[in-house]
Amino acid sequence: VEWQKYLLVKIYANIVNHYLRMWDYTSPQRVDYYIANSEETRLRIQKFYRRDASVIYPPVDIPSKFKNSVENKHSYFITVSRLARVKHIDLLIKTANKLKVNLKIVGQGRDLPYLKEMAGETVEFVENADDNKLKDLLSRAKAFLFAAVDEEFGIAPVEAMGYGIPVIAYESGGLKETVEHQVNGYLYKELSIDSLSQQIRNLNKLSDNQYLNMRESAYRGSRKYSEESFKKNILRFLNKVS
Repeated sequence: VEWQKYLLVKIYANIVNHYLRMWDYTSPQRVDYYIANSEETRLRIQKFYRRDASVIYPPVDIPSKFKNSVENKHSYFITVSRLARVKHIDLLIKTANKLKVNLKIVGQGRDLPYLKEMAGETVEFVENADDNKLKDLLSRAKAFLFAAVDEEFGIAPVEAMGYGIPVIAYESGGLKETVEHQVNGYLYKELSIDSLSQQIRNLNKLSDNQYLNMRESAYRGSRKYSEESFKKNILRFLNKVS
């Protein structure tokens, strides 16, 4: 009797999964146009739905200007993130512990107690930061560290670039589009302490002029994702398809 019940449940589950897969494919085919928030997302739509999409990057709050100062070069690293395993904040902490660099972690999440346990004396958690506090932290930071995998776009790093902050990110997902290696930041190829450490060292080796140029490139690159650019691109798309 038990095996018969198990077999019936298994058959029912397979039938449900079959129709869900059919719905997941046929429903997207009824969509007139797709807009993707990055080339990474466009490729996923193409892969799973066999449909093409137009790429329009999402709007990011970018300051109208920033103060380019070499003082930031001697400041702290920062990351802004939900504190969850998929964000790999533990890698950032372990790297900061090894290199003895100052790191501010802005955010909340269920992994907070676990992350605090491993954090060394150079790591600081900022659990509650309103808009003004966050802007102040970003404006004085040295560089933004990022370790999430397969982010479709990654708004937080781009927001940081809006304050002239170079981004050091794992070479994955949409970050390959927003971070230009050795221009507005650095990309590391492995989710390891050594790989991230090497790019932090590369940043630290920059001369004052090189660092200022990288900050300028970061800010200039962020303008591509401003709210003004988003509005122009959306209106251009609507005019094209109407």
